[in-house]
Amino acid sequence: MNNNTFDGNIANCTAGAVVLGGATGKGRCNIFKNNSAGKEGGAVYVSNDVLVSEHNTWVANKAEESGGAFFVYAANVNANSDTFAGNQAPSVSQPFS
Repeated sequence: MNNNTFDGNIANCTAGAVVLGGATGKGRCNIFKNNSAGKEGGAVYVSNDVLVSEHNTWVANKAEESGGAFFVYAANVNANSDTFAGNQAPSVSQPFS
């Protein structure tokens, strides 16, 4: 997925904007801002997956439990030249919040 804006999405449970599970996902030049989740992954939830994130912007995303920008569970994440600012969660997901 390339050149998209995910702004103001809300989820009661996980991932305000995108859920990735059991596959390889690649995102480039996307903007994730003002997304929120009731549990994990303010913008993105990654599970049993590989995520390659390049030149994405993650701003002001919020999770009520863990992973302000994105939540990672049993997954590999490679973030290259991403920008993170003002993402919030009570606990940090590995490797980023």
